[in-house]
Amino acid sequence: MLSGFTFPKKLRLAKNEQFRNVLSRKVCVRNDLFMLYFAENGLDHPRLGITVGKKYGNAVVRNRLKRLARESFRLIQGDFPPGYDYILLYSSKMTNNNMSGQLDMQTAKESLMSLVNYAKKRYKI
Repeated sequence: MLSGFTFPKKLRLAKNEQFRNVLSRKVCVRNDLFMLYFAENGLDHPRLGITVGKKYGNAVVRNRLKRLARESFRLIQGDFPPGYDYILLYSSKMTNNNMSGQLDMQTAKESLMSLVNYAKKRYKI
């Protein structure tokens, strides 16, 4: 088994309080596809929370978008700086262009990786 590429519950943000804690810091990087909020968590691993609003489509579409984001994180989680909580939101530019049905795994992964690299450089995390 490839233990470095799993996404167990300890790597997930699940509680409303955890989401509010990260969002209240208002530290965010964004591109055409995602907005990535982050805040220190005092742990030795990164944690991820994903939200997809109803404006992106019905439940089937929103769940597909969440699966793409989770899988992207799972594949590149080693590049995320440990000790931070992250919240991933889809950009409003994506709904304006109606891209939600056309998004593929490679695009999502590259977009998320570029955001992580930008956050590392800009905020020195």
